[in-house]
Amino acid sequence: VTHSSGNHGQALAAAAAMRGVPATVVAPRTTAKAKLDAIRAYGAKVVLCEPTQEARVAGVEREAALMGGARVVPPYNDPAVIAGQGTIGLELLEEVPDLDAILVPTSGGGMLSGTCVAASALESPPRVLAVEPAGKRLGEAIAARQRVLDPETANRPLDTIVDAMPTQCLGPLCWEHVLALGDPTVLSVTDRQVE
Repeated sequence: VTHSSGNHGQALAAAAAMRGVPATVVAPRTTAKAKLDAIRAYGAKVVLCEPTQEARVAGVEREAALMGGARVVPPYNDPAVIAGQGTIGLELLEEVPDLDAILVPTSGGGMLSGTCVAASALESPPRVLAVEPAGKRLGEAIAARQRVLDPETANRPLDTIVDAMPTQCLGPLCWEHVLALGDPTVLSVTDRQVE
């Protein structure tokens, strides 16, 4: 069981299908239909929820209990998930050994922190740049060394067309990795730039 606005859910559904185990993905009702269809195509059950962090977590807890204590696979704030997502950076470096920068889409921070961990292990690491939807304010958070800048809005989704990146702040474990290993440059992208 996981929660996802699409991409992580598809990956979990594919992995579960390969192993022949059931999977459930709790997704915000605002998730793109194509992503929900892709999750279902792998055989996973999709449960829709309100587009808030609280609703996603509550949905996962409820579904895990209904499945008799199914394993919960967090979308980003988990050591195994971070390690797995960090292999993306390693794969890029295998393809392009002299890579000088890696741009990482940033939502909850699993891919960013995993890439920072992978890059930090290299003798001559590439620069890691976090790419975020405008409004996330990760650059401000890093400068202030404060993971949550506004507790009032931290659990609300960002208002952005980038539907796979709605999370306001990094997960606590991801945050620690990023500060300790990366301190990346942050590129904030507006919806207009994405269009």
